[in-house]
Amino acid sequence: NIAANCCMKDGSDCQTQAVQNWQLGYLFPQKMDPGEQMARCIAEDKKGRIWIGCDDGLIRVIHSDSGTDFSSYHNEGPNGPIFKSPWIFSICPHAENPDLLWLATMSGGLALFDAQNIKLSYLDYDNGINLVIGMVPDDEHNLWLATNKGIQKYLPAADMFVSYAYLRHIPKITLNTAAVFKDPSGSIIMGGAGLVSIAPHALKPQPVNWDLAVTDIQINRASATAGNSGNKVKFGRQHELSLHLTHDDRFLSIHLSVPAATIPEATIYRYRLTGLHKEWVFLGQNRTVELAGLAPGNYRLEVQAAASGEPWAEAKTASIPISIAPPWYAGIPAYCVYMLLLATLIGAGFRYQRKRLSLQFSADFNQKELERLQDMDNFKNRFFAYIAHEFKTPLTIIMGAGEYLRQLHRHDSVREFPEAVIREGNNMLSLIHELIDITKLQDKSIEFRFKTLDIVPFMEKIIATWKPVADAAQIDLLLSTEFPTKLVDIDQTRMQYIINNLLANAIKHTPLEGNIYLLLENEDQNTIRIRVADSGPGIAPGDLPYIFEKYFRGGQKKYEPYQFGLGLSFVKELIELMGGEISVKSTFGEGAVFKILLPLRAQQKGYKDQQDYTPLIASYKTNMDQSVKAGPDAPQLLIVDDHPSIQSYLKQVLQPFFQLTFAKNGIEGLEFAIQQIPDLILTDVIMPVMDGITMTQQLKSNQLTNHIPVVILSSKNDIMDRLSGQEKGADAYLGKPFNDRELILTLHNLNRLQQLWKDRYKTITTSGSSLSGTEEMQDFFGPAVVSGNDVFMQSILDAFEKKFSSESFDAIQLAALLNVSKAQLYRKISKISDEGVMELLRNFRLQKAMGLLAKHPEISTKEVAFKVGFKEYSHFSASFKKCFGQPPSEWRKNNLNG
Repeated sequence: NIAANCCMKDGSDCQTQAVQNWQLGYLFPQKMDPGEQMARCIAEDKKGRIWIGCDDGLIRVIHSDSGTDFSSYHNEGPNGPIFKSPWIFSICPHAENPDLLWLATMSGGLALFDAQNIKLSYLDYDNGINLVIGMVPDDEHNLWLATNKGIQKYLPAADMFVSYAYLRHIPKITLNTAAVFKDPSGSIIMGGAGLVSIAPHALKPQPVNWDLAVTDIQINRASATAGNSGNKVKFGRQHELSLHLTHDDRFLSIHLSVPAATIPEATIYRYRLTGLHKEWVFLGQNRTVELAGLAPGNYRLEVQAAASGEPWAEAKTASIPISIAPPWYAGIPAYCVYMLLLATLIGAGFRYQRKRLSLQFSADFNQKELERLQDMDNFKNRFFAYIAHEFKTPLTIIMGAGEYLRQLHRHDSVREFPEAVIREGNNMLSLIHELIDITKLQDKSIEFRFKTLDIVPFMEKIIATWKPVADAAQIDLLLSTEFPTKLVDIDQTRMQYIINNLLANAIKHTPLEGNIYLLLENEDQNTIRIRVADSGPGIAPGDLPYIFEKYFRGGQKKYEPYQFGLGLSFVKELIELMGGEISVKSTFGEGAVFKILLPLRAQQKGYKDQQDYTPLIASYKTNMDQSVKAGPDAPQLLIVDDHPSIQSYLKQVLQPFFQLTFAKNGIEGLEFAIQQIPDLILTDVIMPVMDGITMTQQLKSNQLTNHIPVVILSSKNDIMDRLSGQEKGADAYLGKPFNDRELILTLHNLNRLQQLWKDRYKTITTSGSSLSGTEEMQDFFGPAVVSGNDVFMQSILDAFEKKFSSESFDAIQLAALLNVSKAQLYRKISKISDEGVMELLRNFRLQKAMGLLAKHPEISTKEVAFKVGFKEYSHFSASFKKCFGQPPSEWRKNNLNG
């Protein structure tokens, strides 16, 4: 245990007021032996608290009228270790802050303890003082220390140690622990092998504005003077010192002294090297400045000396210029050579780069020319593919109509087919003429066949041809003329192409309920003005200057494989060759107006009168009333094709066998298929907005339509086209021209395959039921389609599993869970199952009821009926008997007895 006597001060005398024996061992953890604790020092701070230093830490004692409070600080506390070594030899309260204590410790030397924040700071100045065995403050609050390095003085105001271990007039003795004392005169007395008495005021040197002296200079560890340094050490006229070193002088030492110092041992030094240091470097009592590895350049060494404890502001500053010459390869001559070499290299590099760029430009030009030729070749291939497609479409009509005429030549409905044959033959001839004209435009050798005719009825026929197309697009197409009749020399074929091209572009870009006007006006007595005006979005200002250039497609963002940007260019060249001109005006967002000026009389050389030329303008009328139609139970077939003639012909061929619905592009077909879920889909490939391949791919990825067989009917029918279509999910791929019987048989066979879906899901009754015939189904429909339909059916069964016990659960709630409409759900189920939605739900509930009857005999049959979602027991009993052949009570009895 620790025993201590407390002596309280009364006035100026220390008189014993009370003697107490404090047992303080309990203040330390149990692993610290209380019997080995020793109180090594004791002190009282300004707040009257008593501090006791012992071997394992620090103890605080607060004495008051209400009692005595004890606190301990050690390395085993909740805040972790506090002391490097817990031995405390001396305690000295801080002169200004009552919560700070100076501690003399073992291993850590002098330390400052913050009692308020329980934090200990060691004064580590790399001076080797790690053991302080005694400490006492002098009258100026400096701390005199008995250390392992002899007698030391610490100046808190300057945060500096001053060593008195080597003063000649202070005897060197071994000091004892805590043997320090300050007598009433202010002298410091330390004991050991004798006594040492120090008068601090007598050791304080007289403050003087000292001059510094250099006692020795060492360069690369060797002493150097003005005589033996090779002009490295120089003195000026007023004996000012300067150093001139080379880059090989890596080490520099300058030894200083203050001759006027009364106590040289108490003198401290500091230095600063301008150009390298911003702050002063404190040397303490060390009188040597050591510099190593300085880079070439100019420096100034500034040095100050002062008595310990004196402010640096009063110290005189001595300075020594130091210059370090660079090596030869870093001097000004060397840099001049470097600049010359660099200029030579830059010139050579510039010439090389210019030659390289020239070669690169030539190579890039050749590469771009090659790419241009390849693009032209690709364009040619795509163009002829397009023409081939356009040829095959009318050929389909011609061959189909001819075959129909051959088989039904006496049937009354045959009358419409000769018109189709003539019309599509003329269209094919027009395409051929267009192809030939494009090749002739290159050398301006095209030949026109002019004929003088009334342009008003000519334009009326063209408007009549485009009227059904405009009506289908909900656009008003109108002809307006300033005159009832006007004779003009025109080439009917080329003029028809020009007007058709402008009207087609206008219809393409005019929105629903828009307007298109074909205006015939007099420009002057020799010229007619033709204008095509629409209410579309107009042409962007940046596109207007290039609208008639070849291959220009305006602001079209999405690439369309059969849009080449040739139409308006071809139109412009034709009009100019006929002696006319064409221009366009457009306000972006308000439509466009194309203006054509044509002479009334043809001026082109080689003019031929076309009296015997048969016009190729063919009106088209489709008779939608057919005598033979499919019955109401026939499969529903969706036909997706943008060609009106193909739609009409397919209607003639397929109407007796299927209920037909038409869509004119992939978007319309996709939307109709998702909403109506037809039995079969027949589609072309090349269509506006969305092609048939993309539509097929999206149909097969939709859970509502992935079961629908899709037949592609296209003029693109080489092996790669067929493989591409089937990879995207097409069930069959037929080329144009096609055989009617083959098409009908293909559609019928695919429709019969739909029965496989109903057979597959006939036995599935509960969530998790196994499915049979998977490999066969995958062979017919592909793994992705089979998996998609299985997931859809399984989602229905999962919904049943969650909701079957609710008597209000019905098809509307099921559709909401599946995120489809009720109509879509009914149509989808009808295609893949022989049972309706509610029949599937009823059978699911009956299967659950059968399981409850077998496994839970304690539940009555009525309770079972209500548990599986039946509202009435009579309905449940009748349904159960119809499904399993016995009433539920009888079925339970037979199965339990069995």
